[in-house]
Amino acid sequence: MKLLVSVQNIVECTNAIEGNAAIIDIKNPREGALGACTPKTIKEIVKISHNFNSLCSAAIGDVQYAGNASLAALGAAMCGVDYIKVGLRTESASIAGSIMKEVVREVRNYKNFYGEKIKIVAVGFADWQRANTFPVEELYDIGLAGNCDVLMIDTAIKDGKNLFDFVKEKEISNFAKTARELNFEVGVAGSLRNKEISVLKNIKEIDVIGVRGAVCKNFDRKGEIDKDMVKELKEILERE
Repeated sequence: MKLLVSVQNIVECTNAIEGNAAIIDIKNPREGALGACTPKTIKEIVKISHNFNSLCSAAIGDVQYAGNASLAALGAAMCGVDYIKVGLRTESASIAGSIMKEVVREVRNYKNFYGEKIKIVAVGFADWQRANTFPVEELYDIGLAGNCDVLMIDTAIKDGKNLFDFVKEKEISNFAKTARELNFEVGVAGSLRNKEISVLKNIKEIDVIGVRGAVCKNFDRKGEIDKDMVKELKEILERE
């Protein structure tokens, strides 16, 4: 199970790497759940991450349209990332599937730093009812329609509520099992802290756990990443 830490600048990237995060996720929390950073920032963080043999992902925004999403994904691919995360902020599963198709089509000929294909992550939201998006269980069909690599559950609205306020442990486990049976990798995020992660780490089908606020000073997702908090969380994941 890989620990993904969302960072917004070089300093945070360094802190996350020193805390032994497996995936450095480039994201701007001021622009939404999956807010995008500038190409300049992405390229800088990708360079540092790959120098330390860390994988790198980039969020391209909370998207609603295929044109915007595919253009942003192409830009992220040209910056050398290993994963591209697409926040599907639309109420239509059909539109979400079309968005993922266009994203995959634009980046499929690009390779990451290691010469491998860039993995595309379709992100659905557990708090879909209040965020006016599609039901999260429709993410399977969206991922299949778009030929994606990873399905990820997150929360759209960052107001102190976490993933477990909207889905139960059993539902997450079932989601992960079904996604794996369909040959997707599985990611889980959503304002998670140590308590929730101690539960999630026992779901063997989960490949990636994503955090930001849990490893920021004062647990403020708009604050700065603390390397010691990253280390502590990493140890929790590795503990039997």
